Amino acid sequence: MLGVIFDPVKDELYSAAVATRNDDPIAVNKDATLNKSVFGVGFTSGKSGTAHAQQISHILFHGCEYRRFGSSAMMLAHVADGRLAACQTRILL
Repeated sequence: MLGVIFDPVKDELYSAAVATRNDDPIAVNKDATLNKSVFGVGFTSGKSGTAHAQQISHILFHGCEYRRFGSSAMMLAHVADGRLAACQTRILL
């Protein structure tokens, strides 16, 4: 099984047969603490903004930061690379 994600903005290629970025091994950040963590947050357009706003509020209330990438795959790659502590995309069907 092989997974590949390319970020054309940063010219970075992630591969998941063995977790790498531009052929260099990557790993999750095992030292992250809640108040120093950065979370990736996704949102499905056309859905309720209220739940999304509550999610952001909850993250900020606990002293964390968040990023919105527009790509769940890229957020997962950044978790694997240790750049994000976690990510979540709310898909409200």
